[in-house]
Amino acid sequence: MADKRFLPRFHLINATSMGASVTSAATRIEYIDNIGYEVLWSAGTSPVGTITIQVSNDHDETDNGVVLTVGNWQDVGVVDSAGVAPTISGASGDHFISLNQLPWKWVRLVYNRTSGTATLDVWITGKGV
Repeated sequence: MADKRFLPRFHLINATSMGASVTSAATRIEYIDNIGYEVLWSAGTSPVGTITIQVSNDHDETDNGVVLTVGNWQDVGVVDSAGVAPTISGASGDHFISLNQLPWKWVRLVYNRTSGTATLDVWITGKGV
């Protein structure tokens, strides 16, 4: 039987203020081919900004999150489940982002704030093939 690796559902960003830009913790995806992000925002005053996904192969950290090498991070072009670049606007909303066949070791999500405030929650999950 083949080894099927997976990334259990994890609350990556938990009820975090969108009054400033937000960068998630790095997630190791070395043996995970498919990643799904669920991005939710609510209780806001019309936040405006963009969501980007960044990847790195030279970043490194321990299993408990101690960064050993900061590494270089690069934005990758993504679209949400509706096929559009994930932007945030309005008092509340959501985006579902699916990333497939990922050849990187690390991934993280970045909210780049333009204006407004709200509360941000992000869930991540993944599986190998």
